[in-house]
Amino acid sequence: MATIEIRDVPEDLYELLAAGAALCGMTLQEYLLALLETAAADGGYGGVAVTG
Repeated sequence: MATIEIRDVPEDLYELLAAGAALCGMTLQEYLLALLETAAADGGYGGVAVTG
């Protein structure tokens, strides 16, 4: 399995994500993985054009 590291996350964003994870009864890692899976399944990619 691959590892992703994100640096320089603003403290307020970190706290928001950590609170979301806690509300869902998940670890932050589980919560972030679920968010990434949802974004990828929806073709979200944050508006970034993805080409093959």
